[in-house]
Amino acid sequence: GHKQIALGTKSKKLAKRLEAKIQTDVEEGRYFPNTKSKHLSIGDLTARYNDERETGKLSQSSKASDRARRNVLLKFISPNTNVLDFTQNEVSKLITWMQKNGYGEGTIAEQFSYVNRIYETAIHKWKIKALDKNPTKGIDAPKTGESRTRYLSKDEQVRLWEVLDRPEWHWMRAVVTVGLQTGLRLSNLAMMQWS
Repeated sequence: GHKQIALGTKSKKLAKRLEAKIQTDVEEGRYFPNTKSKHLSIGDLTARYNDERETGKLSQSSKASDRARRNVLLKFISPNTNVLDFTQNEVSKLITWMQKNGYGEGTIAEQFSYVNRIYETAIHKWKIKALDKNPTKGIDAPKTGESRTRYLSKDEQVRLWEVLDRPEWHWMRAVVTVGLQTGLRLSNLAMMQWS
């Protein structure tokens, strides 16, 4: 059976046009009269994306980065927000919110890329008909600084090794040496295992 809904007009002509628009929206997957079962939320979309990537052949640090990106996004926007309500304007607000909350340029760029990848996956791989536009499109990706390479000054090296010479910090010497020699990020260092 069909469910009849009120269109809020007494004009039959306007009612016919509204009915035709709703029918088109239903056929193209943009109309969700039953939000309980048809609502696709940001929380659901990000969970599906991360779950798929968790089962893939990603490094542990990449999986941890995806979880961190999801957590940041869900601090900014409710997980119950409909994916169609996360617009270009919301993406711009996310970037501004991150800047105001002290996130670095690289982190903001990674967050933008994460949102872009989720929507590209949903639109092109999962073929979610309700999604016809990626909200990151048309927004310039946040820029990162010229270079992230930085070397310790002689004074910084001396102070670092003075601390590491203390007995309570001897255990950190190998980690610091590997970090200094390879330039690995702290998250990558923390994920290292002996093999």
